[in-house]
Amino acid sequence: MAWTIYYRINQAEAEILRCVGTDPALTLPSAIDGHPVTRLGSGCFGGSGPEEAVPGEGMRFLQAQPPKTAARYNDTLKRIHLPETVRSLGERCFASCRALPRLEPPRSITELGERVFEGCGSLTHLELPDGICALPAYAFAECRSLERVKLPPSVETLGRCCFYNCTHLKALDLPDSVTAIGDRMLMNCFALERLSFRIGLNAGAAVLPHWAERRGAAGRNRGCRPGHCPG
Repeated sequence: MAWTIYYRINQAEAEILRCVGTDPALTLPSAIDGHPVTRLGSGCFGGSGPEEAVPGEGMRFLQAQPPKTAARYNDTLKRIHLPETVRSLGERCFASCRALPRLEPPRSITELGERVFEGCGSLTHLELPDGICALPAYAFAECRSLERVKLPPSVETLGRCCFYNCTHLKALDLPDSVTAIGDRMLMNCFALERLSFRIGLNAGAAVLPHWAERRGAAGRNRGCRPGHCPG
């Protein structure tokens, strides 16, 4: 195993800034030097390439700023375990982790940054924990293997383009708690067969023109009615 973890301590809590390594599996600690790990920072898994390979065995912890250069993609990470102490995943935290097929976010997470899972091309299913109130912009953009996402009853807003180019997404059920939907949320989701949302939610202007019309142009539009688009 070979991972280096860059972190900082702020108000007695640890934030992991960057994880750099070559092993396909990683278990993050719940505490560093006695401080609970509560946040994974922006671009935490921003890539690992030959210039970032970490020699030696085990896990190193460095209270320092991570290298400014990083590979564009992370093709190494395939399995990761997050501790129950983590509350926040920063912007682009797992972006372009192209080999990561699954992720189980701990129940403690309440905040997601923009583009948090963007470009996770192997991710197929995900269940988000209760307590998350907002799905940010481009959260799952370019997750082209993603088939299903289970949203918790705590979600109230879905950001613009949050499922952009999720070309294998088959079904999406919006909980009754949802009050606002961003523009182009389902743009280019050509495989979507079912979309359900509560009656009264003004979803048409934000969702249907960028999903139903494109399905129709491709010869696959099966018709929609408010609240449900049957497969």
